[in-house]
Amino acid sequence: MDRCGHCGREGTLHSIEPSITLSSRATEEPTPQFAPEETTTERRLQIWKCSVCGEPTLRQYYWNDLYSDPADVWEQTTIYPREHEVTDLPDQVSRRYSEMMQVLFQPDSFAVGAGRLLEAVCADRGITHGTLHRRLEQLAASGDLPDPLANQALLVKEYRNIGGHDDDREITPQDTMLIRGFVDGLLEYLYWGPEKYRRALIAFEKRQASRDTQSGGR
Repeated sequence: MDRCGHCGREGTLHSIEPSITLSSRATEEPTPQFAPEETTTERRLQIWKCSVCGEPTLRQYYWNDLYSDPADVWEQTTIYPREHEVTDLPDQVSRRYSEMMQVLFQPDSFAVGAGRLLEAVCADRGITHGTLHRRLEQLAASGDLPDPLANQALLVKEYRNIGGHDDDREITPQDTMLIRGFVDGLLEYLYWGPEKYRRALIAFEKRQASRDTQSGGR
């Protein structure tokens, strides 16, 4: 089921017509074989709106004129708000991140989930003993986390404490956006950024090898 990337609620996204065609390509090769001699594939943009928070979601997808059912679109990707690839995270970190995002519209629960995520990050880095505050300090001291990100993580821990206690302090929706930004920045530095670099390097080396092969064959 679709989930709003702004408020985290499920089943609240509704498409706003019409879609926008960005590009169109015709081919004379019938695929599958029963198709007409020429088919057209379009790259389209579609705007969705959350019925609860009212925020927009922008998606891109491909459409082939062979099909009339909207369910047959393919390679649908969300351009805004930005989505992260959770499979690039270690299993436990990925699980905690997904759990956190599922309660994005519940500020207190979101803050507590962010704290659990930080615990999973520390455990992934081999730091399992002591309070979360102490573990984050050890993570920073290990050199794995620069001071600005370590300070942000410590502030997330403070929000976690507020969300997990019954007192007169509350986590606000504005706080959740701040927490989310800090958490995403930490995960980008530790996991998403290095993984994107790894994939880019592999692609670059393949291109370089292909170029060298072509040059050597002349």
